[in-house]
Amino acid sequence: MARKELTVCLLAYNLIRLLMLQAGIRHHVWPCRISFTEALGSYKEFASSLAQTTGETLLNWINNVLEIVASKTIGEREARIEPRAVKRRPTNPFPYLSAPRAQVKEQLLAKRKGDQIMRCANV
Repeated sequence: MARKELTVCLLAYNLIRLLMLQAGIRHHVWPCRISFTEALGSYKEFASSLAQTTGETLLNWINNVLEIVASKTIGEREARIEPRAVKRRPTNPFPYLSAPRAQVKEQLLAKRKGDQIMRCANV
């Protein structure tokens, strides 16, 4: 039963990610910039309506849901990063902080921005 429950959770996760991908493609938004939580909430809100409609009405509902999902993007959090280094304690597995913290943060932000562009381009 645990395996079945995990499989269903993974299926639901992948379906929400698919919804985010379709919304991103249709409305020209990077899928990695769409909020997973907001996409899940939007789907839950409209799931019963989508299940009860057919035909042209269903297509209109789907377009509306995709537009709502694409509009829920996450914000830029560039300053939310800290270097994984320690100042004095040699028992930690992280390297020593050998430069000023502000300088290391700028380097990490530049590297993260490059990695994020590459990750979004691969989606």
